[in-house]
Amino acid sequence: MGPADRLALCALLLTGSAHSADAPIAPVGLHTAVAGDWRTARWGMSLEEILAAFPGQARRIAPEIKLQDGNVVAAGFEGHVVAAQEFQVRFVFAGGKLALVSLRTPPSRYADPGVFKRVVAALASELGPPASSEADDNLIDVRQTRWNVGRTQVDLKFIPGVVVILYHPRTATPGD
Repeated sequence: MGPADRLALCALLLTGSAHSADAPIAPVGLHTAVAGDWRTARWGMSLEEILAAFPGQARRIAPEIKLQDGNVVAAGFEGHVVAAQEFQVRFVFAGGKLALVSLRTPPSRYADPGVFKRVVAALASELGPPASSEADDNLIDVRQTRWNVGRTQVDLKFIPGVVVILYHPRTATPGD
């Protein structure tokens, strides 16, 4: 991971910027009710459909948060627990359709490396061994672990104080 990659990862974790997605994704495991979906969310749903799918939980974010890549964070909820750690859930839309689900530790609570290790273990128990894992502490302690599940990538990212889990379409890598 080069300096530009580290800076981009830091920006992603600190600002919540997200990857654009058009294709449906199919995460399975720890956070799903049915294979192919994240809990009751279905990829490509509209904002109104997401709000209806999470009654009493998902709330409209007003004003919407427009990301640099043009995507919009328009709904979310607090208090989703993974490996005994609370996460904020944010639903990211591209072209009005659900494109990504982001789970982030609350900004008011420092997430230490132990949180990252516990979440890695929880995801690995559900998704199997990760496809890749990187760590770089030359500039700042940055860690990333990725699982490829069908056409889905599950990225777990860490910089001191922040842990993020991103569900998004799998991008082709050499050797795929």
